[in-house]
Amino acid sequence: MKRINIFLLVSSLVINCFFLCAQSSKPKPEDIKSTWDFFYKGQGKGPILVDSKLCLEIAADGPEKYNCETELKTGTAKIGTKINVWSSFMLPQGDETTINVKYILNDLVVNTREAKIRGEGWRIRYWFNYEVASAGNWKITLSVGETVLSTFNLKVTE
Repeated sequence: MKRINIFLLVSSLVINCFFLCAQSSKPKPEDIKSTWDFFYKGQGKGPILVDSKLCLEIAADGPEKYNCETELKTGTAKIGTKINVWSSFMLPQGDETTINVKYILNDLVVNTREAKIRGEGWRIRYWFNYEVASAGNWKITLSVGETVLSTFNLKVTE
């Protein structure tokens, strides 16, 4: 429980830093320092989810390479649509963790996927691709261990 509380506190601080930095033309030095401290000295505190989206396409090249190019904003898709659960993390340098995605259709887990991410740079982007093959109400969760970091609701139609 203590580890989850520390994780939530650090997550909140770094997300606030990024939010504050995005609002001004130049970030405050203390915001940059707290981000550096997390990256270089935060080993064992776990990842911080910076952003997550459902995407139809991921950029393959150019300045937006590996970013979500076409976001699925409607919350609806047709059977056969390939959905990318795109995410961006910060993880302390040298740390490694496993992220998980669950695809749940009408309260039944249909598929699970997992991947290891490593704190090798400032920004980690990862996406899971899955083709929704059945109509219904889908819930897609992104988590680390038992901690759900993001949840998406998707209605799939014929």
